[in-house]
Amino acid sequence: AVDALAKAVGHDDDIEVRKSAVQALQDARGSKAARALVASLLKDQHVDVRKLSVQALQAVGRDGVVGALAAALGRDRDEGVRRLVVCAIHALGSDKAVDALAKAVGHDDDIEVRKSAVQALQDARGSKAARALVASLLKDQHVDVRKLSVQALQAVGRDGVVGALAAALGRDRDEGVRRLVVCAIHALGSDKAVDALAK
Repeated sequence: AVDALAKAVGHDDDIEVRKSAVQALQDARGSKAARALVASLLKDQHVDVRKLSVQALQAVGRDGVVGALAAALGRDRDEGVRRLVVCAIHALGSDKAVDALAKAVGHDDDIEVRKSAVQALQDARGSKAARALVASLLKDQHVDVRKLSVQALQAVGRDGVVGALAAALGRDRDEGVRRLVVCAIHALGSDKAVDALAK
């Protein structure tokens, strides 16, 4: 049955048939189903089929799925698909997930994808996540992404975060970002925080 569904996903001309096959593969689970769903995500021309493939891959959650999702995050043309990919990667979690989310924060053209990736990195915690959030705070051109980065850095609270927040306090053009930075530094409450606020 899985072979027939995989063939339908990859070769049927009708979008509705491919969507139904994706949903059936989600229920089938297993490595063959996951491979067919990965192929659908990476190759199907129709956005709705790729979106369903992301959701199905998240539900299947097999080893190797995060790598395939990361590949889609880096190359899918549709920002809606990329947003779903960020959510799926976040839900599945792994070291590969943090790498993919960090790349999305730094390089995705869509503001909403970057915001979603920032929020996912907040939950990921760890030094890789903190580094990506610092880079986002200091480099992103969009105010809303920088504001979310401040909030995420406060939640992550890793060593070195206060220094990055202090750097943003001294150079961010937006007063709203700077206000959030002051609140975050205060909330982190360390000697470095006192020094940063005194400058």
